[in-house]
Amino acid sequence: MKQEIIKDSEFRFKNMANTAPVMIWIADVDGLFSFVNNVWLEYAGGELGNQLGMNWLNNVHPEDSNKLLTKYQASFKKKESFSIEFRFKDMNETYNWMVIKGKPRFSQENIYMGFIGSCINIQDQKDIEAKIINLNKELMETITNRDKFFSIISHDLRSPLGGVMGILDILNSSYESLDEGEKKEIISDATLVSKTTYTLLENLLEWSRIQTGTIYYQPENLQIHRLAENISQLYAQNLKSKNIAFNNDTKPDHLIFADKSMTETILRNLVSNAIKFTNPGGLIRVSSSIENEVLIVEVKDSGVGIDNENIANLFMGDISVSTKGTAKESGTGLGLIICKEFVEKQNGKIWAESKKNEGSSFFFSVPIAK
Repeated sequence: MKQEIIKDSEFRFKNMANTAPVMIWIADVDGLFSFVNNVWLEYAGGELGNQLGMNWLNNVHPEDSNKLLTKYQASFKKKESFSIEFRFKDMNETYNWMVIKGKPRFSQENIYMGFIGSCINIQDQKDIEAKIINLNKELMETITNRDKFFSIISHDLRSPLGGVMGILDILNSSYESLDEGEKKEIISDATLVSKTTYTLLENLLEWSRIQTGTIYYQPENLQIHRLAENISQLYAQNLKSKNIAFNNDTKPDHLIFADKSMTETILRNLVSNAIKFTNPGGLIRVSSSIENEVLIVEVKDSGVGIDNENIANLFMGDISVSTKGTAKESGTGLGLIICKEFVEKQNGKIWAESKKNEGSSFFFSVPIAK
């Protein structure tokens, strides 16, 4: 009579389990599956025997198998409830994330009978979590790029605007003592620097659009000599104020296939740094050469040089190297990091060579014109 009651109870339980909306399993005291419901079979496919015993482990992702089995066996040994996530293959050979839960079961006489548990598909939850992680990553990149953008504006605009301020200070303090020719020269210098500074601001705004994905890398054939000449005009007042000579030794027939704004930003930062770290009366030289189908640009100065430890960190995004210039000029330490970003966007490389108190050379490569 008692056995009939038990069988009837198990029969009713299996009927109920087979109509449940989740995957249900039962295992004996040795951890061997003795029952899975219809939902389980519909998910895994195949015959019932393919899921009983320990055969169901064949559907577990190889990378999750050891972790799952260790947890499973330990829980059976201790007769403790467990829960663990793993990937489980369906009838279409597709792995989905699942969470399997198990709980020990006992008879009315408190005799241990094995485990009963469920298995729930959490792939949608995992997909949502992945999207949230990606959105958070994009948000952090946006915030970082925003902060970087404002820092670049401060970094790149400081020198030319300082030049304009210097010119206007001279004009303001010495206006009465200057002749007409000197006044025209000063106003002409201020006008030139103002125009080039405005162009610089436009380039920075264009860079910000690149970072936000609203504009793309747009290479064209460019004359490196003309780009270098534009940069020398941009910093003419800064060079003059420190009495630094500027030699544009790039070759007029050297053409590159590059993005104009990016390449100007690279040159601008390298020349600005060279001015910053060169003593009054020094020399800055920009030259070009072709090696292995790429153009190598060198910006060489006769400045204070860089020690080996700082050279290794110059282009690292997580380490900011900012040093006062020879005229106490300040900086953000961000210019070279931006150079590296723009060089790599153009499939090039950037590196530096330096000797303390003997000057530095910064090199970057860009594709030659097609």
